[in-house]
Amino acid sequence: MRDLHHRTGGYILEQSLLTLYLCALLVPVLVSCCGVLVRASERPDTFQDEIALAQIRHILNVSDEIRIEGDTLFLNYHDRVSSISLINGNLVMKPGTMILLTDLEDVSFSLSDGCVILSWKREQEEITERTIGHV
Repeated sequence: MRDLHHRTGGYILEQSLLTLYLCALLVPVLVSCCGVLVRASERPDTFQDEIALAQIRHILNVSDEIRIEGDTLFLNYHDRVSSISLINGNLVMKPGTMILLTDLEDVSFSLSDGCVILSWKREQEEITERTIGHV
């Protein structure tokens, strides 16, 4: 008769069940960690907006002849006339296609005491206004 208690090769049932139990305990922990990592890698719109506003401010600082006509900002940027306006829900600088802000419903530019003010609205949000330059 074989001695089943002193087997040296292979796994026994208790070891397999213990391994399966530990894996079952670790799966929810790993899934929750992955969720935290995904949320941490996403940048909120406000962070992206601040980057875009810094880019717009730089563009306005190196530009000449800034004027506003309706909802479009015209400027002389690198010796050519450029415009910044809302196109298909994005604030775009033309010529070319430099997308500055995304997912917008409405955009307007205004002048107040020599300051250029950009106002924008997103779906389900209030209107945001920021000073982007001086004339």
